[in-house]
Amino acid sequence: MENRINANYLIIASFINPWNTNEEVVIGVNEKAPNPYVCWWCNNHDNYYWGRYYNTVFAAYNNFVERINSMLSDYRKEDENG
Repeated sequence: MENRINANYLIIASFINPWNTNEEVVIGVNEKAPNPYVCWWCNNHDNYYWGRYYNTVFAAYNNFVERINSMLSDYRKEDENG
């Protein structure tokens, strides 16, 4: 995978929705920023939005997991209801 950068943040983690491959959640890092970690929603692999900025990678990954669970919750409900 080639490096992606948004707003001077290097994307270090990505989860692509397996049911809608244009939707993903990403984490970026910029060591020079006041809040060096960010978690964004992303559409089409280049449209980043609703970023939340953090001082620690642990906080960013916590939000990353929360967003993935939120993203997949509708699909999970459909799967459970058959």
